[in-house]
Amino acid sequence: MSAFTINIRRNRFDVVPFLAGNTEKFKVNVNGEEVYFEHDLDGYLRAAGARTKASLSLLADIASNIEHYLFHNGSRH
Repeated sequence: MSAFTINIRRNRFDVVPFLAGNTEKFKVNVNGEEVYFEHDLDGYLRAAGARTKASLSLLADIASNIEHYLFHNGSRH
């Protein structure tokens, strides 16, 4: 899968998908910090071990938008 961009709160976030072992992860630059997202044990996308200055609601919005992009672009059906 190639990189894509999501828009949240008038901001653009570039999402770079990659594989780490057998785990699909997503790297996102959030206000100058690299934040990695991955699926948890329940299958929900979350910021993985993120210690960032970004708000939890912004991280949740980013995760939701990544899932929305994956579902609507045929990557997850």
